[in-house]
Amino acid sequence: MSHEARLKGLSGNPKQYDLIRRDLQKILTNLAEIADERGEIIRSGEIGKDATGQLLGDAIRSRAAALEKPFQLAVVGHFSRGKSTLINALLKRKLLKDAVIPNTAACTVVKHGEPERFRVTYREGTSYPDIEQVSTDLAHDIARYTSDSSVGENESEAMERYTAVMEKKSASLSEVIEQVDIWCESEFLSSLGIEIVDTPGIDAVFKEHQRVTLRRIPTVDATIFLFQPDPGLGERELLFIQFIKEFVKSMFFVMTKVDTVDQEVVTGMMEFSRNALAARTGMEIEHIYPVSARRALNGGDQGFEEFRDALQAYLVENTGKVRLHAATLQAILVCDDILAGVEEDARAVSRSLADLEEELASIQRETNNITNQRDELLLRIDQKIEEIITDSVVKIDTLSDELLKAVEQQINLLSHNQLKYADEYLQPVMKDTIISWLGQNQKNVESKIKLLNDLIRKKIQTMLGAVQSDKERALLLRSVDIQITSPITISGAVGESISDRLVRLLGGVGVTGAISDALASITDTVMDMGRQVVNAVGGVFGRLLGTRTTNVPIVQDRTTKAREKVRLYLRQPVRGTGHNVYEVVVEGSSRNVGVRVVIEHNFAQWRDQLKQEVSDIVNSRVNRRLAQLLKQIEAKSSQEEVVNDRLREEELQRHQIALEQLRRDFSQIDQHIQVLE
Repeated sequence: MSHEARLKGLSGNPKQYDLIRRDLQKILTNLAEIADERGEIIRSGEIGKDATGQLLGDAIRSRAAALEKPFQLAVVGHFSRGKSTLINALLKRKLLKDAVIPNTAACTVVKHGEPERFRVTYREGTSYPDIEQVSTDLAHDIARYTSDSSVGENESEAMERYTAVMEKKSASLSEVIEQVDIWCESEFLSSLGIEIVDTPGIDAVFKEHQRVTLRRIPTVDATIFLFQPDPGLGERELLFIQFIKEFVKSMFFVMTKVDTVDQEVVTGMMEFSRNALAARTGMEIEHIYPVSARRALNGGDQGFEEFRDALQAYLVENTGKVRLHAATLQAILVCDDILAGVEEDARAVSRSLADLEEELASIQRETNNITNQRDELLLRIDQKIEEIITDSVVKIDTLSDELLKAVEQQINLLSHNQLKYADEYLQPVMKDTIISWLGQNQKNVESKIKLLNDLIRKKIQTMLGAVQSDKERALLLRSVDIQITSPITISGAVGESISDRLVRLLGGVGVTGAISDALASITDTVMDMGRQVVNAVGGVFGRLLGTRTTNVPIVQDRTTKAREKVRLYLRQPVRGTGHNVYEVVVEGSSRNVGVRVVIEHNFAQWRDQLKQEVSDIVNSRVNRRLAQLLKQIEAKSSQEEVVNDRLREEELQRHQIALEQLRRDFSQIDQHIQVLE
C-alpha cells in the first residue's frame, strides 16, 4: 500500500495509525542522522557567546521517542457499577478485585509489561516507603493496596478494616497511596499502547475517592463512564457528568451488567439515558454501549467487541492524530533548518574566503543591535501580557456576588433530600458561573493576544533580516508561525484552557473543597461515630441536615429551614479564613487556590513560555549562522589550492546527497500535514 493510501485510511484505524507513526519516526531518525553527520547543535545560548548546546540529533530522537507515549483511559462510575470487571474483560483476565461494596480506593494504572510486577507510590508526607516488586500472583498481591475491603489477613479482618475506614477511625488507602502501577501481559494494552486508569467510585461514601477521580479525568485521553440498566443513570451521576461536561466529548458511555435484565429494559434505559445526557450536558450522545463484562470475560459478548473497537478508533482519530500533527510540525521545522544549512554549505563551496570572512564580520557587528532589539521585544511582551492579565481580572471582584446569587438560586430549587447532596448540585453551578464570567471579556483578551502575536512576528523578521538570506527569512516566518503565533501554541492562554484548569481546580479538592471546609467544623463535632457510619452516604450536607430512615413526609417549612441553613453556612467564613465560600473561590485561601490565581498563573506561564520561545528563535538563528560561517571559513582556509577543485567537488556531492534525502523526507512530511490538518 502506498504512503498516500495509508494516510487516507487513518481515520480510526489503529493499524494505519501505527504505520504513519512509524513513518514519522523513520523520518525523524533520518533527520537525526543527518544532524549528527553535520554536527548540528541547538545554539540557544546568549548571542555571540554560545559555544556548546544540546545536540540537535538527540532532540530529534526525543521527539521520535515521544510518539511511543501510551494512550490513557480512565474508567469512571459510581461504586459497584462494574469498573473493575470491565477492565478485567478488556485484559481478558481477572486481575482486579470486584465487589458490591465501594472497592477501588487508590488510583490504579494498568500497563503492559514484562515481567509482571507492581509499584505502590505513597503520598508525600506519609511514613510508608514506596514498594516495587515482581509478582507471580498479581491479582492476589495487588488487592491489599488497591481495595479498602482487602486489607487484612482474612475476610473478617478485611471487613473490620473497611468498617473502621467508614467510621473515620482509619484512613482510606486513597488518603495515603498516591498511585498503584501494575505491569501485566495484555494484547489489548500492547497492540496500541494503552494504559487503563481504574478510579475510585464517584459516590460520596469517601469524599477523597471522588476527589482522586476528578483530579485524574482531565489528564487522560478518554474516559469510560459506566452505569447500570437498573437503577439506570441516576441524578447524582448526571450531576457529575454535568460538572465535567467540558470533557464529555472524550467520554464513552457504557451500560454494564445488561445480562441481568431483559432486552426491553436495556433498550428503554438506553433511550432514557441518551435523552437525559443530552438535556443535562447540552450535547447529543451518539452512542451508549450496552455490554456484559462478565460474559465478555468468558468470550461471549459481541457488544463488548464493538465497544472495544470503537474505543481504539476514538483514541486514534483524536489523541493519536494530535500527536502525529505535533510530530509533523516538529519535523517541518527541523527539516527546514537542516535543509537551509545544507544549501548554504553547498553555496559556500564556490564562495571565496574573503567573501565568507566579510559576512562573518558583518553579522558580528550586528549582534549587539540584535541583542538590544530582542531585549526590547521581551520587555514589550512582559508589558503586554501584564495588560492582558489586568484585563482578565479587572471585574473579578464582582464574581463572588455572582457566585452567591447563582448558588442561592439553585439552593431554592433543591428539595430536602437533594439538599443532603447540595455540594454535588452546587459544583456545576459554580463552575458554569465562573466560565460564563470568563467568556464576558474573552473577545477583548483575544484581540490583545492577536496584536501581540503580530508584533512578535514583525519584530523578529526585522531584527534577523540582516543575518539571513531570502530563503532563510521565509523559513523563519514559518518557524515563528508554528512555534509562537499559531492557535495551537496560544491555546494555553485563553478560552478552553482556562476553563479546563478551573474544572480541574473545582473538582480536585480545589475551590469547591471550600464548601466542605465551611461545614467541616460543625459536621466534625455534632455527629457521634455511630451516626457517621449511617450518614456517610449523605455527604457533607447530608450530615449537616441529618439522614432520614423513614418515609414521613417533609413539610415545606422544614425544607425552607434546611435551605436557609445551607445558605447560612456558605455565607459564613470558611474555617481558617476571614472569607466565605464565594470569596475563597475567587481569592483563594491557604488550602484552596482561587480563580484569580488560576488566571494569573495561566497567563504567567504562557508569558514565560512565549519569552523563552522568542529568545531561543532569535539566539539560535544568529548563533547557528555564526557557527556555520566559522566552520566554512576554517574548512576553506585548510584547503590547499592544488586539490581545491577535487575537494570542492567531493564536498558538493556530499551536500547534494543530504539535500536529496531531506527533500524526500520533506515530501513525506508534506503529505502528512495535508491529511492531519
